[in-house]
Parts: sequence; structure tokens; C-alpha cells
Amino acid sequence: MPEKEHSLRRVALKKPIVGQPRPDDFEVLDETIPSLVDGQVLLKAKYISVDPGTRSRLSAGASYARPLLSGETVDGFCVGEVIESRHPKFDVGPHWA
Repeated sequence: MPEKEHSLRRVALKKPIVGQPRPDDFEVLDETIPSLVDGQVLLKAKYISVDPGTRSRLSAGASYARPLLSGETVDGFCVGEVIESRHPKFDVGPHWA
């Protein structure tokens, strides 16, 4: 039986932001996730953080962290549920830390 194909939705930066961020500074992309390899897990995000420090990474200027480049995912932390696992320490299902 073939493995189930999974996809993800990500928010990418279109261009470095000057001034106040606007919706057209970002794009939402749907992509297919490659099959997992040994040691990987696939999570379904349940809660995603939007951290104030991310704002400084959206502009091209100097910051404490490297700025995001055009096309890169706007990242953050999340809490998720394991929906597929190829890692011996993570079973499919919810995990709470």
C-alpha cells in the first residue's frame, strides 16, 4: 500500500518589508511534503506562535538575527500532533511536554 501523500501550507515573505507590513508582502503557498525518512516525524500544527521578534527579521536591516530572504517561510514555534512517525521515540498521536 503506498504511503499517504501529505501537503503543507506555509506563509512566505515576498520581499523585505519597508515600514508597516501589508498582506501583499506575504504569500501563502501549498506544497507537497516528501515521504519521511528514518528519524523524522510529521506534525499537524495545533497552535502557532507569532513572536514580536519575528518582525525584525522581515526587514533587510541589521538585527540580532539573520533577516528572512524572499521566498523563505516566516517561522515560529508550534505545538502539534504527530500524524506520521519514522522516529522510535515518537508514536503517532498527541504529545505534551
